[in-house]
Amino acid sequence: MTNRLERIFSLLTALILAFSLSSCSVKNTTGTTAGSASSMTLPLAEENAPLAPYGDKEDSEVYRASIYYASSDGSVSVPSTRVLWLSSASSIHRRLAEELMKTPGSDANAVVQRGSRIASVENSGNIVTVNVLPAGSMSDAEIKTLTEAMSKTMFELPSVTGVTVLLSGRAASFSDLPIGLITKNTDVSILYDEAVHYEESKHTSVSRRISAYYPSIDETCVIPCEMTVSHEPADPAKAILRALGTLPNQSGVIQGVPGCENMFEKVSRYEITPDGERILHIFLTSDAFLALNQSGHDRHMYLASIVLTLTSFLADTDGVCLSIGGKTVTEVPVKNGADRKFPSGIMRREDFAPYIGKHVSLYFANENNMLEEEIRALPLASADSARARICALIEGPESSNLLPIFPLGVKASDILGIDISGSVASVNLSANVYRMAQSFSQIEEELFVFGLINTLSELRGVSGLRLYFEGVTGSVLTHKIYLEGVILKNPGRIQTPESSASN
Repeated sequence: MTNRLERIFSLLTALILAFSLSSCSVKNTTGTTAGSASSMTLPLAEENAPLAPYGDKEDSEVYRASIYYASSDGSVSVPSTRVLWLSSASSIHRRLAEELMKTPGSDANAVVQRGSRIASVENSGNIVTVNVLPAGSMSDAEIKTLTEAMSKTMFELPSVTGVTVLLSGRAASFSDLPIGLITKNTDVSILYDEAVHYEESKHTSVSRRISAYYPSIDETCVIPCEMTVSHEPADPAKAILRALGTLPNQSGVIQGVPGCENMFEKVSRYEITPDGERILHIFLTSDAFLALNQSGHDRHMYLASIVLTLTSFLADTDGVCLSIGGKTVTEVPVKNGADRKFPSGIMRREDFAPYIGKHVSLYFANENNMLEEEIRALPLASADSARARICALIEGPESSNLLPIFPLGVKASDILGIDISGSVASVNLSANVYRMAQSFSQIEEELFVFGLINTLSELRGVSGLRLYFEGVTGSVLTHKIYLEGVILKNPGRIQTPESSASN
C-alpha cells in the first residue's frame, strides 16, 4: 500500500513539474520573454550606464566668442575674444548681442551708452534681427558703429548671412533713410555716406536689401527671406507690397501678398497719433480682399507678412493701418482660433512677432526605406528645442510621400526626459514606446533610431544619441541596433528628394 501511494505521489509530482515547464518560454537575446511583442516591456539593463534623464536638462558649455567693439577712432575692425558660458538650449545669438552691450576693456570702446540692453533677438535661420533698447538718443554716427559692430559679431557664426538692427522696436536708419538688412557684402559706410548726401543728390528712391516675411507653406509661421526693394519716400508701402507679391528664392514659403499690382486705391502715407506714434496707412481696393479669398491664403498670415516686413524696414514706423475698399481692417480670423481684433485698426510689430518662425529639418522614412528630409516651420520659441523636434517626429510627416518613424500610438507624454550634455543627447522614452517598437522590422528599427539622431544632430553641437526606455538602456532595440553606449548619426541613411525621384 505504501509503495502504491509513493508511486501515485511520484506521478503527481512529475505531472506538476511538466505542467510548470510547459508554461515557461525561452528567453531571447534581449532578456525579455519571446512570443508576442506586447509582452516585451524593457531591454536588459546595461551595467554602470549613466542615469537616465527625467524631465529636460541642459549642461553648460564654454564658448569662445569674437565680439566687435569700436576702436579709438570710431571704426570697427578688430574683434575681442570673450569666453561665454552657454547652455545647450540658450540662444548663442542673444548671448553675443548681450556681450556687445557691455563696456569692454581698455583695448576698445563701447558701441552703445551704458545702460543700453537687448530687448529681443530673433534667430530665423540665416537672418538675425536684434532689437536694442538704447539708454538715450543716438546720432547717425553712433548708429553706424552699433550696426557695423552687431553685424560683424553675428557674422562670426557661419550660419548667419543677414542682420537687421531695430532700435526700441523701430527699424534703424540714417537720417530717416532705411538701413535695411546688413549682409556680408554690405559696406555700412557706403549706406551712411549715401544718407548724408541723400537730400543734396535729389534722389527719389534708393535700393536696399530687406528682411521680407513670407508665410510658411503650412501657414503656421512667417519666415524672413532676403530680397532687394526700392525705398520710395513718396509712397513707402507700394514697392514693398509689390515685392511681397513675388516668391523669393527660398523654398518652404508662399506669397505674402497675392498679386496687388493694380490694387492700390491711393498713395500710402504716415499719420501721427495723439500719443506720438507714427502710423503708416495703406489703402487697397476691394479687389485686394477678393484676390486674398481666391488665393486661399490665411488672412492672419497675410497681415503678419505685411506688418512685419514694413515695420522691420521703414524707419520710425510704429504700426500699420490697412484699409481695404475704404474700410479699415479691425479684425482678422486666426487659423484654428478666435478672431484677432485691432479696435483702433493699428497693427504693430509686436502683435505678430510671436508668429515669426524658423525652418528646421526633420527626417522621416520614404518608400525606398531611406530617410528623407522634411523642412518644417516651427515658432522661434520652440524651434531649437529638442523636445519640440521629437514631438514633431511623433506627429508624423506633413508630406504624403513620407512615412512616420515612430510607432503609431506614441504620444508626446511618452517623452520622459531629455538631457543634452556635450555632444550627446540622452532621450528617455516610455516603456510603451519600447513595447510597440518590438514589432519593427530590421529596416524600421534603423529608420526609427537614425531618423531620431539625424534630426537631433541638427541642433547645435549634438552628434550622438543615448536612448533609454523607462530609465533603462542596454542590449538591442529589436534586431541589431545596440542601445549600449552612444549611437552616432548616419548620413548614409539620408536620401535627397531628387535621388528618390530618379530611383
